[in-house]
Amino acid sequence: MIHHTEAYSRLKIQAEELFNFAVVVCYAVPSLKAQVSAIKQGKIGPNLPKPDYFEDDKTPPEGIQQRTANYKLSLAHYTIISSFSFFEAYIKGVVRELIKFHGGDERFIANAERGAKKFLFSDISDIREHKHKLQELPKKGKGDKYVKHSKELLNAGYRFPSQLLSPYGVRAIIKTLKNLRSADIPELLMDGFYFSLDKEGFDKIRQYRNNIAHGDKDKVKDISLKDAIEFNTELRNIATRFDQHLVEHFFIIEEFI
Repeated sequence: MIHHTEAYSRLKIQAEELFNFAVVVCYAVPSLKAQVSAIKQGKIGPNLPKPDYFEDDKTPPEGIQQRTANYKLSLAHYTIISSFSFFEAYIKGVVRELIKFHGGDERFIANAERGAKKFLFSDISDIREHKHKLQELPKKGKGDKYVKHSKELLNAGYRFPSQLLSPYGVRAIIKTLKNLRSADIPELLMDGFYFSLDKEGFDKIRQYRNNIAHGDKDKVKDISLKDAIEFNTELRNIATRFDQHLVEHFFIIEEFI
């Protein structure tokens, strides 16, 4: 039995690595500032240890210290951008994984069409009378009879119009995935997979990400690393719930029905 997807495993690793990096930075910058202060006081020095990858850099200790002035804000911004990028990649990856589970684009569509076509061309003579009773404009006072005939059709395995349209839904999901934008994610999750999502909360995070990426500094100048970590946690929670939702309801072999 599948317990979680490969896409979720990747996201989990990425989220942990991002958190670990943030912790390292939050340790490293205060230590760096302390070293620069000690150099100024003549306690150590006169130079900082050589940095990795930038061995030829000639920036004096005071210059390095100046570069740390807004590190908390920068770290918050980059954490949000990274968190959202990882989440976007997860959504695309997990839907592709689902499609692959069902045999790929064409096989997934064919599976959806097979049930619909099988029903359309089957003999329904034994339930035709019940169907005919529902093929009229709804009339007041006949609700109970409509319920009765609907139940008879359901018990006989009848496929109603909305069910016959399911192959179109599979095609729409595949088409959407090819050009998926972050703004499309709520619709894909809620309408495509019947997933419960706080769209307003998601859009808030997405807007922060967009503001940072577009350089709208006035709109993100008050964001903190605490906010960024909370956003990361919220995206991770959405992914966890969505993964469980897909595994429970959509990762089911239907090739042999």
